[in-house]
Amino acid sequence: MNLDKLLSLPQEHTLSSKDCQLLNQDLASKNIDGIPVESRPLIEEYLVNALNMGSVEPKFKEALESLLKNLQNV
Repeated sequence: MNLDKLLSLPQEHTLSSKDCQLLNQDLASKNIDGIPVESRPLIEEYLVNALNMGSVEPKFKEALESLLKNLQNV
């Protein structure tokens, strides 16, 4: 799962744990400019949930927290 695949899913969908870990890895390599403006609220919501649930691998946590902070400050 990567950002492009996530954005192509129907509005109501489910993600497996494996999908989430792959998505986290992909998002950790992105900066705010790599996320379409219209998709930023969705990614912000996803990151808030993933980080609050503690489901992010430690090696991606700092990058995802930074991305979230940037999304919240736009």
